[in-house]
Amino acid sequence: MIEVRGLSHRPIWSGSHPKLFERLDLTLAPGEIVWLSGRNGAGKTTLARYLAGLLIPAEGSVTVDGFDTRNLTDLREVRRRVGLLFQESHAHLVAQTLLEEVAFGLENLAFPPEEIERRSRAALERVGLGRYSAQTVDALIPAERQRLAIAGLLALKPRYFIFDEPDTAADDEILREMILLLKELRAAGHGILLISHREFEERFYDRALRLEHGQLNVIASPVGTKNFSPLLPETLRTHELSFALEAQNLSFAYEGSSEFVLRDLSLAVRAGEFIVLQGAAGSGKSSLVQLLAGLEEPSRGEVLLNKREILALRAAERVRFVGLVFQEPSQQLLGESVAAELELGLEAQNLSQEEREARVRWACESVGLDWEQLRARPAQTLSGGEGARLAIAAILVLDPQMLILDETIYALDPEGQRQILTMLQKLHSQGKTVLLVVSSGFEEWAERLWVLKDGKLIEQDNKDNKKSRGERPFAPTLG
Repeated sequence: MIEVRGLSHRPIWSGSHPKLFERLDLTLAPGEIVWLSGRNGAGKTTLARYLAGLLIPAEGSVTVDGFDTRNLTDLREVRRRVGLLFQESHAHLVAQTLLEEVAFGLENLAFPPEEIERRSRAALERVGLGRYSAQTVDALIPAERQRLAIAGLLALKPRYFIFDEPDTAADDEILREMILLLKELRAAGHGILLISHREFEERFYDRALRLEHGQLNVIASPVGTKNFSPLLPETLRTHELSFALEAQNLSFAYEGSSEFVLRDLSLAVRAGEFIVLQGAAGSGKSSLVQLLAGLEEPSRGEVLLNKREILALRAAERVRFVGLVFQEPSQQLLGESVAAELELGLEAQNLSQEEREARVRWACESVGLDWEQLRARPAQTLSGGEGARLAIAAILVLDPQMLILDETIYALDPEGQRQILTMLQKLHSQGKTVLLVVSSGFEEWAERLWVLKDGKLIEQDNKDNKKSRGERPFAPTLG
């Protein structure tokens, strides 16, 4: 059993701020699934790292089957018994091919070569990647990287699994497969801590906990957000630029591949639209929006911005029109601090210090970040959800005509999702073009609904779901 007793944590960057959590008690037994939720930044990932022996308690204790993480002799045994799936799948991956990646952990533990081969191939088969064992890791999409990281844990066969938001890149099919895997692991006697923001329709877990205000609370069912009403920010008024984005006969294949992810797409985005783009994992959504933002080169066809080929424009000019927040926002963050990240894109713009300060404050307020509290904080210390908010803010300060969120919404807790969606709605009502990329759902926010399937883009009739600005959920009152 994993036992946490009196665990407290104060981040090294927090100064005089309160502890992230204080005197927590928690148990995780073999053969049970515990579901843990909580707001972004509540300390869920930090708690997971304590359980895996990656952080050592200064106050309180963590033991795994009697082995104490504070004891260096015990620590090796703790890390053999607890497998942690990081929130960001790329944080796991170090090898060149899929088979080498899964084998890496077993090789470090000096398993016999034949056992390494057997376990690695079996784990890849279990997550549906068996036939791709010789493929390079960098060719995988985020959902596939997540599966590969899970395979690496399965091969190690720890007694306890900690999954830190494994469902952020999951479509409905992947989610069903994940729940099936969790049930199999529980039936085999493994203890599982699942950290997730989702509100699961099926109660497949044994206990539900919520980390809130530094304390763990038992909840009877997932926490809803029907009564959430975010504080709406003031917006900055900037001059409007002409905007028309279109793709003509667009096809795209990854480098070295003859298989097209997108085939002969043509589309037009009109100024001031709110578009929702749906598609399963691997359908090509990220490829499409990167092409629209001028970050990828088409295999065939072209993307035109105001009748000019977008790749012919300088990056500083493109970003004034199209701002893209990546599916994995942490890969987008370059600044050493929150302030540095937000000011990075403004350096090339001819703005006064007062204007720059106003923009970064507004962007932080828009996404629910406390500028005064976080401005000096290292960007790398933010939680996954806070990092996603910062990545959105870093695009907002540039004031692009079109804002694209590539599944970024899934990195946020339910309250955070509502806040960001309401912010997007307000920007849209003031003339911004919004493209929200999701695996499924969110039709009620769309003026236009696109579905990407088998390399083709289908525009679906959204009249049953479409609502007027005043009727949409959490519609703001505009001044």
